[in-house]
Amino acid sequence: MTYSKGRRVLSLKPAYMRRHETFESYMQRLFDGAKLLSTKGGVTFLKALETLTNENRYLNEKAARFLRKELSTLRALEKKGGANVRLRRAVSRLEIADVALTLLENAGPTVGENLFCLLEELLNIDRHRAYMTIKNSAAKDKAAAIDANHLINKKKLLGVRALAKLVLVSPSTVTEWRRSQTYTDLVYNHRRAATISSHNKMIQK
Repeated sequence: MTYSKGRRVLSLKPAYMRRHETFESYMQRLFDGAKLLSTKGGVTFLKALETLTNENRYLNEKAARFLRKELSTLRALEKKGGANVRLRRAVSRLEIADVALTLLENAGPTVGENLFCLLEELLNIDRHRAYMTIKNSAAKDKAAAIDANHLINKKKLLGVRALAKLVLVSPSTVTEWRRSQTYTDLVYNHRRAATISSHNKMIQK
C-alpha cells in the first residue's frame, strides 16, 4: 500500500482499503492492533506487526483464532450485562473488528477458516443461522405432522400455499420439502406414531 504523509491514502487498492485513512492513522491502526495481539495474544510486538502486514497464512490464522476467543469471552459477558469493556473484562467488539479487517486486507487470495468464522461471528451470522435452522426444523416437523394427519384421515393434502401459511414459511420451501426423501420419511414417522398411539388407546379401552 502506498501512502503520502499528511494526505489521504493514494493507492491502486480498492477504496474500502484506503478511504478515510492517512499515513498517520494507518500507522496508528497497525500499532494498536499489534499492541492488542502482543499484550493478550502471546506474541512479540514485532511478530504482531508482521502478522498485520504480511500475507502469512499461518500467522493470519493464529491471530484470527486468538480474536475468536476474545470475541467469545465478550459475547458471554454481554449476556450478563455490565460495562465489561470499560472495566477491562473484555476487548471491545470494535477493536476486534478493526484488527480482523486488517488481517483480511493481508489474507491473500484465500481467507482462512478462523478468519472467515471470526467475521461471521462479528456480524452474528452464526447465531442467525443457528436460529433459522431451529426455526425451519420446527416448521418442517409441524408441516409433516399436518400432512400425516390428512393422510391418516384420508383427506386431500393441503395446498402448498395453505400449508406454508400454517407453518410460517414460503410456498417454495414447502414445495422443496415435499420433494425430499427426508420429508417423506418424516411424514411416515408421524403417521406411524399416530397409528401406534391410536392402537394403544383402543387396547386400553
